[in-house]
Amino acid sequence: MNRFMMTALGFKHDFTDSALSRSYFRAKNPTAGTGIASLDAAITRTTAAACLMTVYNAATAAQGNVIQPVRLRLRATAVNTTASDGRIAIYVDTGNRYSSGGSAITPTSVIHSGESSYVLPTSKATIHFGQITVTTQTSEIEIMDRLVSSTILAAGDVHDVWFGGGDLVSEAATGHPDTVANVCASCWVRPLSSLVVTWYGTAQAADPAFEFEFDYLETPNQN
Repeated sequence: MNRFMMTALGFKHDFTDSALSRSYFRAKNPTAGTGIASLDAAITRTTAAACLMTVYNAATAAQGNVIQPVRLRLRATAVNTTASDGRIAIYVDTGNRYSSGGSAITPTSVIHSGESSYVLPTSKATIHFGQITVTTQTSEIEIMDRLVSSTILAAGDVHDVWFGGGDLVSEAATGHPDTVANVCASCWVRPLSSLVVTWYGTAQAADPAFEFEFDYLETPNQN
C-alpha cells in the first residue's frame, strides 16, 4: 500500500514521515476577509452544471501523483437569503470537470528552506472556486451529500469538512462557537480526475460567499 495509508487526522497530529515533508499544500481565497461568491437557488447538486469548487489532478498517468484531501474550511461572508437549510456535496469523477467561471486558485506548499539548492515543490492540482460551470459528469462517485445547517447561513458561520477523520474538538470551547465540523470519507484524486464540491440549500435565493481553506497531501503513487 502507498504512503496514503497514513490517514490525515487534522493539525493536532504531526506528519512526521519525512516522505511527506514536501507533499502538503494549501489553497485559499486570495484576499483575507473577502469571500468569493458561490451558487444560487438553481443549483441542487454537481450534475446541475455548476458547483462551488473543482480540483483537477493534472498529473499524467506516468507521473502518478495522487491528491488526498485533508480539510476544507468554509467561512460565510455573505448569506444565502431565504434558504431554510444548507448542504455540502462532494464527488470524485474522471476527467477535468471544470468548464468556466469562478476564480483560479494557486496552491502553495507549506514548507520552505533557506538552503541555496532548495526548490519549492509544485502541485499538480488545478483549483477553481466560486461560481463555476462544470461539464457533464462521466462516472461520478459520491463522497458526501449532507445537511450541514438546518437554518439560513449567518455571516461568520464556519463549516469544516475533515476527510477521513480530523480534529473534531468543538471550536466552541476555544472561542469559535459558530464552527460546525463534519467528517467525510477519505478519498483520493488520481491522475486526470477531479474533486467536485458544491453548496446548496432549499429555497436559496441569493449567492452565499465564502472564505475558504483547502488542505491536501500530494505524493507520487506507490501502488
